[in-house]
Amino acid sequence: MNNDSKFFPLFIDIKNKKILVVGGGTIATRRVKTLLNFGASIEVVSPHVTEELRELENKKYIRVEYRKFISKDIDGCILVVAATNDRETNHLIGEEAKKQSIFTSVADCKEESTFYFPAIFEDERIIGGLVSKGGNDHKRVRKTAEELRAFLNKEEI
Repeated sequence: MNNDSKFFPLFIDIKNKKILVVGGGTIATRRVKTLLNFGASIEVVSPHVTEELRELENKKYIRVEYRKFISKDIDGCILVVAATNDRETNHLIGEEAKKQSIFTSVADCKEESTFYFPAIFEDERIIGGLVSKGGNDHKRVRKTAEELRAFLNKEEI
């Protein structure tokens, strides 16, 4: 049995499920938009957010807490995304989530992540997500996803 890749490709229903995104920058915005496409109930915790996140908050698509992360923020979440611009904070978020067995994406340290965001492609009947083994070959994943989207005649989510 080959165990080169420790990550299992898994599709889960996140509709109306609580997901925490800590951080308000470009990466956090991208993650929020992806998760919203699947109906997640998203809370963002960050002292500052992008204009795009502010617009999503104004439209009531997400909830934003304008402050720093505290440990109890992860209570009741099924997924946590640590996407701040502070390494120490991201590490702390990952550790707190692991204590509660919550899947976590630590944006600045794949080794601390317990899930990866895939490149997503879909049409009316098929949905797929791609990651590279070990999460290292982003260029190849992006190129392959673009080819699959073109084949399915769809744009990126």
